[in-house]
Amino acid sequence: MKRHYLTLSLVLYVACLYFNAYYTDNGAHMSSVWLLVYGLWGIPFQIYGWFANPVFGLALLAHRWWPRVGMGLSVLALLLGLSFLVVSTVPDNTPQSYDFVQLTALGVGYYLWIGAFVLMTLGQALHCRDRREVRQVPRLRVVDWLLLLVVLGVILFNAFPQHGYVFERTHPW
Repeated sequence: MKRHYLTLSLVLYVACLYFNAYYTDNGAHMSSVWLLVYGLWGIPFQIYGWFANPVFGLALLAHRWWPRVGMGLSVLALLLGLSFLVVSTVPDNTPQSYDFVQLTALGVGYYLWIGAFVLMTLGQALHCRDRREVRQVPRLRVVDWLLLLVVLGVILFNAFPQHGYVFERTHPW
């Protein structure tokens, strides 16, 4: 696992985008890819879990040259992701509705998302421990990048059309 924790955590992260993140009491669900795109809108509602995404990206960038910083960022991403567990109501995502709805269940996408952060944190902790002894640094290979691009392409191709969002013209011009 020590050699492949970056690849596995990225695969979990990309795979989470294909699944639903949560379900609400009105029978609706929210896709993880839509939360990634529109999650920044949670700030006015004091939902800060979205910030785990850029922090996770920074942890991936810092893992090689500053492993302790990468470790701290991984832990911060995990804590920000887990902060969504205390959220009980979310804005309704149906058109023309400004109500709040109760969360009934967390979806597979949320657990894969948290799993990516846990795996990155554990792998980075092992990397920090082993770095004292050996200067070997785990890195992504070309095959890993190609696999991630293919998985991301398949997920994005399948995730967006399922919602049926259509941009309507509201102006005659």
